[in-house]
Amino acid sequence: MFVIQRTSLQDQDLQVLKKIKETNAPSICVLNKVDQVQNKNDLLPLIQEIDAIYSFGDYVPISALNHDGIDDLLESIKKYIPANDHLYPAETEEKEIPDNFFISELVRVKIIRSLGDELPHETYVAVETKAMEGYTSNLLIGVYVGLDNPSPLGRFETGSKTALPIFKEFVEKTVNKSEARPFKAARGFNVAAEYLSPKPLT
Repeated sequence: MFVIQRTSLQDQDLQVLKKIKETNAPSICVLNKVDQVQNKNDLLPLIQEIDAIYSFGDYVPISALNHDGIDDLLESIKKYIPANDHLYPAETEEKEIPDNFFISELVRVKIIRSLGDELPHETYVAVETKAMEGYTSNLLIGVYVGLDNPSPLGRFETGSKTALPIFKEFVEKTVNKSEARPFKAARGFNVAAEYLSPKPLT
């Protein structure tokens, strides 16, 4: 879908048109901001110029601001999208929990956005257990981080030894009302640190 919002082609537009022509794939040309064009006939020379470079399947003038032509654009898009089997049921079951992949990706993206440059090179999120309590999802999620080129923290110092007291304090303040559950490491990971309390951390 090639979107343009001018009455003339610029260099960047021509570069994009060249790429579209190379693919030779069915495409739609969308002329946006037509609400700023007093005489719609002024668009005809532009359409002819574009068509001389690459012939689009449809040319759809729209105004995203005023929602003009949006229905026409959707109908045009439907013509070029092949029909495929549904990946998910049309109606979701009550109390259905999203797949582990989506849950882990939501957590991973939150980690990336929150930590930024402080984030180690490798981050893996594993959903260990999930259950429903009423209409609320109860999840146990493990986050594994690592560096491609790890460097020592100091003599007799390890990452787990440094992080575990901080994590213990966080758990005690945030989930002290939750039932304790043992954490089982994901496949391929070994837990080298011992818990600092007689109860398993949640």
